[in-house]
Amino acid sequence: MTIFVMLLNNSGLNNYSTISIWIGFITNLVLIFISFYVNGIDFITFYLICTTALLFPIMIQYFTNSSYGDLSLNLVFLHMPQLINYNYIYCFLFLLLSIIFDYRKKELDLVELRFNNKKNLTIVLNNLVAVLFTFVAFPRLGFSSSANERFNMLLPGHAWNQLAIVALIFNFPYLRKKTSVKLTYLFVVSWFLINGERADITGLVLGISIYILMKKSGQKGLGKILRAFLIFLFLFLFLVLLNSIATLRNGQEVTFLSEVKGLLTTPTTSDVGYLFNVAIDYEQCFGTLKGQLLKANLISAIPFTSPSGFNTFTEAVKYFNPGGEPILAMPIMDFGIKGIYFVSILDFLFFRIFVQYKNLFFKYEFILMLSSIPRMVWYGRSYAYSSILFFVPILFIVNYFIDKYSK
Repeated sequence: MTIFVMLLNNSGLNNYSTISIWIGFITNLVLIFISFYVNGIDFITFYLICTTALLFPIMIQYFTNSSYGDLSLNLVFLHMPQLINYNYIYCFLFLLLSIIFDYRKKELDLVELRFNNKKNLTIVLNNLVAVLFTFVAFPRLGFSSSANERFNMLLPGHAWNQLAIVALIFNFPYLRKKTSVKLTYLFVVSWFLINGERADITGLVLGISIYILMKKSGQKGLGKILRAFLIFLFLFLFLVLLNSIATLRNGQEVTFLSEVKGLLTTPTTSDVGYLFNVAIDYEQCFGTLKGQLLKANLISAIPFTSPSGFNTFTEAVKYFNPGGEPILAMPIMDFGIKGIYFVSILDFLFFRIFVQYKNLFFKYEFILMLSSIPRMVWYGRSYAYSSILFFVPILFIVNYFIDKYSK
């Protein structure tokens, strides 16, 4: 309550605008609580949390004029009503469709499906793919501040780091059993973080943690409560660690208290929140792109392609771009508010396809989608689409034939 009063006092706004903005923000949060009540911790709830997380640094910047990076510099006027309303429309329709089409039951069916036993050669192959494409994505070692320096990939295209994550997911059932899988996880996670790449690792750790919580959701008693508490504690400390890496990368001093405080205005959510606002400003100043970003997203899902997309269009009209592509940028810049309605339905139907059938292929797809939510929501759909449409099917087929024909 103290923070709420302080924000109101520092806002300098009339009561009506202040109250209406807060009501809109709280209404967005209510959707998350409804999802948690209906679905528990699952894909839908996690997806809504990551989408709505961008509003936190924006609200803090709007009311206190203090956040992080380009957002804190007031480079672009904050379009608060649109930011809140667009986010609400998208999340409301997404949640409503998930309830109507019973997404929760379908995803639980996949979670309860048992993995088959892989042969040692298949496990070794997946480890090698994870290590190899870690080097493809990050051929150099070191804390890099530039996205271009971090992603100096050895192959053309832009999603090869996701193939390393896919290979780790295929070996996830053996994480506790196989030392080689433990060492591969340790190497890939460490190499990604040392190179300053947090989105993929955030998704992997959170995705697997949510999968474990869903798998244990039928259990009751003290053991379940303790396990859930330890998982949430681990995730909290992990997020603090990731925030510290970003702070170090920017040459600032790291303290535990400052990093905990900075969780509401993390460099990632602040930068992507700034770009969410840029997308609205672009549409108002230059009109819509008539589907050009949607076309670029579809093309860029194909490996070895890198068409002009969100960054190209915004930088061409001199918007600063710290890196990222918020989930709502494409529909706003392509079609305005109509795009929000259209893409919320399109996104949901796309994800719904991958929980339709109860088999191992779609189980891997589901875990991959869980692990790709931060990457997808904050950095664009194309990375996740490359993994969902190409990397998982290819690796699944390779695993299948090795398991079937190797001794």
